[in-house]
Parts: sequence; structure tokens; C-alpha cells
Amino acid sequence: IELLETDVGLAIEDLRIGGAAASSKIWNQIIADVLGKKVVSLTQSHTEVLGAAVLAGVSLGAYTDFESAMTQTVTLGDTFEPDDMAHESYNRLFPMYRELYEENKHHFKKLVELDLPQGWVTKGART
Repeated sequence: IELLETDVGLAIEDLRIGGAAASSKIWNQIIADVLGKKVVSLTQSHTEVLGAAVLAGVSLGAYTDFESAMTQTVTLGDTFEPDDMAHESYNRLFPMYRELYEENKHHFKKLVELDLPQGWVTKGART
């Protein structure tokens, strides 16, 4: 988000969240607070498939543009406004996060190289 706004010059007012993430009110509020942006959940499941269909529809002329395609295909759910105090707290923590990431990123490659089976952590758990 930061790079899109600073390097590309996009003005991002809100984020649309779909799929499994959209069902977690707590997670959506955290995203809003961290980014300082309004978050709007989408009610559809499999939004990646919907996105591909919208791209195809615009490319084939079924929709005149992306905005009209989204208006016709997407149903908005809950809206999450950022909490200013929480956003400021996350901003104060972000430099520490960056430092910790740089100091530990070599471990991430080692974790990938372990090649653990997918799903072993949540086996039998309800998600």
C-alpha cells in the first residue's frame, strides 16, 4: 500500500477484502488499524475466481470498464474504520518490525527448506 501511494502515486482510500479473510471481523479491524485505511469486506466466496471472471468480462466487452463490472458483480459486506490511536501505535511499532524482519529473514529461507507437509499445524482443528 505504501509503495503504491508513494512510488506510483495512487490514492488508496479503502481496501476491499474477500475470501476467507473477509469473514474475520477481528482481522479486518486489525488491517484497518495497521494501514489507517477503511476496510470493506466482500460477501462473495472465491473472490479470486470472481476477479478472473471480471478481467475476462472486461476484456471481452461484457462490461464497459472495471468499475461497472465490480458494481454489477460484487456485494459489499461490513465496513471497518481505522482507530486513530491503534493506527498511531502500529506506526510506532513498524520500525521495530522492519528491523526484526531484516535481522531474521535468513531464517525464513531455512523454514522453507524444511519442506514441511501442508496442513500439519491445523490437522484436526476447526478453522
